[in-house]
Amino acid sequence: MPKTIVEDNIDILVAGAGLGGTGAAFEARYWGKDKKIVIAEKANIDRSGAVAQGLYAINCYMGTRFGENNPEDHVRYARIDLMGMVREDLLFDMARHVDSAVHQFEEWGMPIMRNPKTGAFLREGRWQIMIHGESYKPLVAEAAKKSADKVFNRICVTHLLMDESKANRVAGAVGFNVRTGNYHVFKSKTVICGAGGASNIFKPRSVGEVAGRVWYGGPHLSNGGTPSPRRRFEGRPAAPNHPVAVPGRGHRQTGRHREHVPGRRAVHRPDGRGRADGRRGPHPGEPLWHRRRPDPVSRAGPRGHAETD
Repeated sequence: MPKTIVEDNIDILVAGAGLGGTGAAFEARYWGKDKKIVIAEKANIDRSGAVAQGLYAINCYMGTRFGENNPEDHVRYARIDLMGMVREDLLFDMARHVDSAVHQFEEWGMPIMRNPKTGAFLREGRWQIMIHGESYKPLVAEAAKKSADKVFNRICVTHLLMDESKANRVAGAVGFNVRTGNYHVFKSKTVICGAGGASNIFKPRSVGEVAGRVWYGGPHLSNGGTPSPRRRFEGRPAAPNHPVAVPGRGHRQTGRHREHVPGRRAVHRPDGRGRADGRRGPHPGEPLWHRRRPDPVSRAGPRGHAETD
């Protein structure tokens, strides 16, 4: 029979323990040394949230200590990218702190790739740095567990509790254990809601964005397979008989079937007709905008497999 469990006298309740929630718990302990901090997570804190399976890159790093970028550069980039609809003060504040967060990850044990000649972090593009990120979430989760007084795993928070004596004041949250069905009541002075990514809070600035993301992220999905973060579709939507760039370590796609071609990236037609001569690229005379852009660092393909002509 499910029970009702009440956790009282909480100073800071963190609802959700993805990367944002775990980071919030760590930061809360830094500023509130004597506060009671409790985390409630619907999965398990070690492998929950958007980075649960790891990442191959950190998408924003200024590199100020290496003389690469300054916060002002990122503000300018974001302003142009978002057509001026930005809060430059917030962008600057984020940009000036992001490097110290990355350095903190490295101190915790995050393996970050470096350029052997310069010692700077290895980049893919202007802002991204390359990492071995399989342990990304467990490292941050460990810091959060050391910061919190209690961690409740398998608790799905469903509603916030409102204070009866003061209007519009949150006084806690309620949820249930997804395994046992127990009902949990958390009474807290402060609630940090980290139960979901903020990337879709605002409407997209362009219509049909989901369809575009399907084009950019969909072709590496095969019969329900899990996408790899290193495999991105770089071409435009193709006409029925135009070639499509097949990402990854070289996968030849014919209809719904794919076969592995080690060490190569090939361009093949959706109707299954590849180049008869076995060479990379579209057939002579066909458009070239389906070709994958070369790696900005080297011509090495994903996972170290070199491309062949």
